[in-house]
Formats: sequence, structure tokens, C-alpha cells
Amino acid sequence: MADAAGHHALVAQDYATACRHFESSLAVFRTDGNQLYLISSLLGLALASDADGNRTRSEVCWQEILALTEARGESVYRGWALWGLGLGAWQRGEHSRAKDLVTQGLHRARSVDNCVSAGVCMEVLSWVAVDGGAPRRAARLMGAIAALARPAGSASINYPDVGFSTPSSSNAPAGRWVTARSRRSSVTTSGRDSKKPQRTHSTR
Repeated sequence: MADAAGHHALVAQDYATACRHFESSLAVFRTDGNQLYLISSLLGLALASDADGNRTRSEVCWQEILALTEARGESVYRGWALWGLGLGAWQRGEHSRAKDLVTQGLHRARSVDNCVSAGVCMEVLSWVAVDGGAPRRAARLMGAIAALARPAGSASINYPDVGFSTPSSSNAPAGRWVTARSRRSSVTTSGRDSKKPQRTHSTR
């Protein structure tokens, strides 16, 4: 199945191939009407497109996911869509919009007890806080993320870096949604100088 092949390529960081597979699967799912698989492929294409440098297509995918999920009162994928749109806003320097979207995503994630989605939302909120000159708030958020990650025994998911990296390495492995301890330590110790997390994306 093209959708499965797309996710495999996504984890392997072969983003161009992932995009091709997701485009193929979307054509199938739009025809057969399977909404869940359609949303899954849209999510994959959004992540792969962003990682491949095509943020316009990524934004379109997140918007479609949001429209589909809002119409059905769904929360899991709606939370991810709000996170994706908020992340895009943060990447463009639209901090107020990013905070609003990601906060909505966080509420959706908490409503269904989705710790991973809640964690990535709080991570973006921590970057907004640092950009806004509030490193202590960022440190508190990273501490909350660490608490979320602890019960699962892991702080990673198998999705690509989508325009950011951990402070400790500019070559962080794909799928790293938070390295809670290192980020928390970095923000806490360097926060007095209002240093923000390093961004590895180019402005396009």
C-alpha cells in the first residue's frame, strides 16, 4: 500500500519518495472515500513536505485535515493539524498566531489523553516563550513535557525533524519530538541570556 510505503520512507528520511507515495495513496483514498486513511496520508504528506522544504503544500495538508476533523468532531488528528499549523506560524515568526493554534491543539490533545500530541504542542509553546523573552516559562513547559514522556519510557516518535533540532546536536535523529532533559537543562542554564532553540531550516 502506498500509504504504508510513504510512512516507511518518512521514517527513513527519504522525503521526496515519501511525498510521491502519499500523493498516490491520496488519489486512491479520495476515490474510495476512506476518511481515516485519507487523513493518515494527508498527515504523512504534511510532515514529508515540510521536511522536504515545501511548506506551502504542508500548510494545505494541515488545513484539509483540520477541515475534515472539525466537520466530524474528531480530536486526535485535529490536535495534530493545529500543531502543524502552529509550527508553520512559528517558523514564519508569527508568534501570536502560533501560540493560539498550538494552544488549541494542546486542548484537543488533552481532551483525548494524547500525550505525544500534547508534548509536541508544549514544545512549540516553549519556543514561543523563549522568542517572547520568557525562558523560565519555557523551562517549566519542558519540565512538563519530561513528565509526560516519563510514563512511556521514551521521548521519541518515528516522524521526521520538521524544521528544528535539539540544542545539543544540529544532526539530531529524525523523529525526536523532544529530548526533555537536555532541552530543559539548556533553557534553564542559558535562559538568562534569552537564547532560543537552534533552527536548522532555511527561510523559504
